[in-house]
Amino acid sequence: MIRRPPRSTLSSSSAASDVYKRQILYGLQRPPLNGQHTVLRADDSTKFDELAPTLLPFYTTNAFETVRISCDPANKQLLAQLGQVKDLADKIEIQSQPDFESAIASQDLYNVVQPNALADNDNTSHLEQFPMVGQFVSLYLPLGHVKSTKVNDVEFLKVFSDSDKWLKMRSV
Repeated sequence: MIRRPPRSTLSSSSAASDVYKRQILYGLQRPPLNGQHTVLRADDSTKFDELAPTLLPFYTTNAFETVRISCDPANKQLLAQLGQVKDLADKIEIQSQPDFESAIASQDLYNVVQPNALADNDNTSHLEQFPMVGQFVSLYLPLGHVKSTKVNDVEFLKVFSDSDKWLKMRSV
């Protein structure tokens, strides 16, 4: 999103209006590009409907390369369903709970998410309700902004809009 000056700016020559002419980019950022991953942990009872809302922001964007799915070997139904999803085969790690705990203790991960906990965070036996999608997505992906110090900085917009740090839809 690019911030534009408000219509109430007094004049184009006032010092206050120059602040509003600075270029600002707001948006979702990818998880760190330093090799850290987000692991989605599916235990022996996690259902695809519980995993899907958490997986979707990664699956559909350039954050896909930073996500892995750890699935308990006893969850045969989920493993079969995940096996039918394009491009997921290399993302799935079949791990018992002790193996999973050992793996996460020895790795420098960005985030570990247990989707079934999110699915019933208020103990009502159904998926959580989020008033705004941004509240949900911000649990997994950082929000950010960057601001130029110059007025009408077109080069700034180009460089940062093209940066790998910003979340973008991936082509499948």
